[in-house]
Amino acid sequence: MELQDIQKSYWKRKAGVGIGPVKGQLIFGDALYFRSPSALMDMIAGWPSEKGAEKIVMAIVISTLYGYFDYSLDILSRPECKQYLDDSRIDVLRDVIMKRSRSIAWKGMGAKYLSGLGRLLHRAFEGKQEDWARVGERFGNRKRFGMFG
Repeated sequence: MELQDIQKSYWKRKAGVGIGPVKGQLIFGDALYFRSPSALMDMIAGWPSEKGAEKIVMAIVISTLYGYFDYSLDILSRPECKQYLDDSRIDVLRDVIMKRSRSIAWKGMGAKYLSGLGRLLHRAFEGKQEDWARVGERFGNRKRFGMFG
């Protein structure tokens, strides 16, 4: 298993709410692990074709939903994958991944400053913290979408 992501949770003591940095003391974290693509292929080696294909597709769907498109594409690019999925199915999955991976990313002049301003505005307008706990960012690389958001 390989560590893919960590979601951290913090305490912000009531005496410090509204002053200083937003984060307080790190109290726990949730970790997301994926089986490495090579370990996935090793695990399904010798499985019946249908069962191996199901496991590959499941790994691709889950990693794509979390926004780890490189992981999904790595699985599809492995020669062993062709033992379980035909070329047309691989192409369909690759097309879906590429469609989901599109994002708006402006890299022009001032992008760094606009990004900082966006984070500042987000912090300024997020809900007022009345409590002592704050949860870190969610898992994954992508905004939430559809029924998974």
